[in-house]
Amino acid sequence: MARMFLQSDNGGYGVLIGDREKWYYWSEYNLPVELDADTNKENAEIIRNAINSGDMYNADDFITESADLDERHISAYDGMTFEQIDEYENKDRDCDFTAYVEI
Repeated sequence: MARMFLQSDNGGYGVLIGDREKWYYWSEYNLPVELDADTNKENAEIIRNAINSGDMYNADDFITESADLDERHISAYDGMTFEQIDEYENKDRDCDFTAYVEI
């Protein structure tokens, strides 16, 4: 079962999806929802609601149904757990942290 996270940083929002071996990323501009809430948790809820209403793929469907999956693959994350990715992205930073909320 794939996992999905709302990812936010100073560049905006995106969705990070992992299937235990590979990780994929969709920027907010490639999503069928507007992430315009005040907090990351509220934006994650927008995504959950879109998935529940059928307006957006869930994590497994993103991986099995997306035609451009190779373009979305982040090879630097291959074999990493989510916790390792979080550490990789935020190691040695004192600002501009990348934050995640699981969907």
